[in-house]
Amino acid sequence: MANETRRVAVGFGISYDDDIEQARAAIIDEASRVDGTFDHPEPTAPDTGLRDSAILLQGRL
Repeated sequence: MANETRRVAVGFGISYDDDIEQARAAIIDEASRVDGTFDHPEPTAPDTGLRDSAILLQGRL
């Protein structure tokens, strides 16, 4: 295997009315609970785009 670690990305869409920081914290918290998730690099959830009815976040673990 070329690399011993792999990063998985999962997309999420939240409403413009939702609290983006609360959503980001929830994604990171849940990602941290997944078996096999490493502490380094830490899970992240950057915003990756804007759509007509959603803010896109990408959970990376």
